[in-house]
Amino acid sequence: LDKALDALRGEGAGEIEPPATRAEAVQAALASYYKRRIGRTAAVQVLSRLASDLIINLFDTPWSPHDDKGTDWKSYLTFFWKPVLQYIVFPAQFAFLYSFRPSGPMGALPQELDDKWRKRHREAAEAAFEAARSGTLADDRPKATFISD
Repeated sequence: LDKALDALRGEGAGEIEPPATRAEAVQAALASYYKRRIGRTAAVQVLSRLASDLIINLFDTPWSPHDDKGTDWKSYLTFFWKPVLQYIVFPAQFAFLYSFRPSGPMGALPQELDDKWRKRHREAAEAAFEAARSGTLADDRPKATFISD
């Protein structure tokens, strides 16, 4: 992904294999990123579905000595598994989920994206406010609905 971002900015041309155009460089970098991620994405999907099924079918309100809630076998199971889930399973799960986060310094990219976004949206907002003040704001709401006006 870093190579794709560099290709978009026109940087790092020597690092990407010899595609003829910038578009091909971006396409090659994204294809490489996709190939690295597809197996991991499938694993995350399978583990998420498995976890959902386990949570729905095997866990309940944990047993507590302070009230009479959570008195069936699923409540006791939840009570005893809580430390294992909290200190082993969940940290391992999130380490796996976020292992492909961007690494290394991003330089000025976040600020550049923020500046572009603010400029673009400020111009659109100012134009909408001016149109509203001058009465030329187009009414693009639906003219008829199934609920009467």
